[in-house]
Amino acid sequence: MTEVFNKKIRRVMAVLGTALFSGAMALSVSAATPEFARSEEEWAHLRDNVLEWYEIEDLIHEYNATVLKNREDLSKDERRSMDAEELRDYLLSEADDMDSMADYADSAMVAATFRTQANALRSQADSNVTDFDIIRLDYEVIEKNLFRTAQDLFVNYYTALAKKAGAESGVAYLERAYASAVNRRNVGMATELDVLTAQESLENARAALVANETEVRTSLTNLQVLCGWGYDSAAEIREVPEVDPASFAGIDPEADLAQALAASYTLKTDEIRLKNARSFYPGLSEQYESQLAADTNTFKVGFRGAYDSLINAGLAYSNACADHALKAQDLAAAERKLSLGLISQMEYEGVRNDLITMQTAERTAYLAMVSAKAAYDAAVRGIL
Repeated sequence: MTEVFNKKIRRVMAVLGTALFSGAMALSVSAATPEFARSEEEWAHLRDNVLEWYEIEDLIHEYNATVLKNREDLSKDERRSMDAEELRDYLLSEADDMDSMADYADSAMVAATFRTQANALRSQADSNVTDFDIIRLDYEVIEKNLFRTAQDLFVNYYTALAKKAGAESGVAYLERAYASAVNRRNVGMATELDVLTAQESLENARAALVANETEVRTSLTNLQVLCGWGYDSAAEIREVPEVDPASFAGIDPEADLAQALAASYTLKTDEIRLKNARSFYPGLSEQYESQLAADTNTFKVGFRGAYDSLINAGLAYSNACADHALKAQDLAAAERKLSLGLISQMEYEGVRNDLITMQTAERTAYLAMVSAKAAYDAAVRGIL
């Protein structure tokens, strides 16, 4: 009875779409596609210990544990090649099986569970507009979302590294500033409040540095695991792609939107549901027409948001570059003043620390722009 119960539960969970994710599967040592599907050079790039930006999508496709498990489940799915009407009959058959299992259940609680599942299946069957194409698209969406997550982790890793470098420099400066405050207090040139303020700034900077170090490790670990490495691996992470904000002026958002609407996974699914409703449940056609219209508008808003975010990220990076350049001029002036004895060493160190802060801001602004460009490119492909 237990074996039959487990088998039926697995089948019903597949029908209800609750088993799309499976992060617990051990990673397969082999790729998802056959050897002849790629050139030797392509396989060599994917199989080395180097993780490059352009490889992320292929690595997710070939080696991500969830994608591999989902692909296996899809290949064995009993609903393959079923249209909406056939899938309705399948759901009703599953409901009958649940009722039969309830009749032989070992307890009233188990029987009630089977009856509840049977009722849910019949309710789903009464207005089913899902077919296997929708099921397949749902799996594809999961894979594309994992790809986007990995891209974000890639950028997050380098952002955390940049902040860590800036924080290390800041801590070193604040340690000197704290020591200076103590020395000045000891000779009556600073107050106890000055010392406490310097100490608090140093402690906050040290805490931020610890957080940055944690973010570096977390981003790297999660990125490697998503792309097929073990959690304790040490892959070589190559640099983020080069992005020139000047190129954004050549983007045609209207043309890209048309391409994005045609590629949207959500809208493809809506269109299939509407088609099936018109074929099998005409009374539901208006509902699915409204759903398609609403999702189309939502997609357009989201796409425009992705474009605006890209343009704003480009402007923010340009402004960060300008701020960095101005601060470099300040440092040059401070060096001249230091050589003439017009400012103290600590005053000079303060200007130098400000320059490093601006360098960090420029780097993180660049990485934010890379992230915005990746999000926009994905939106053009319907991943939104």
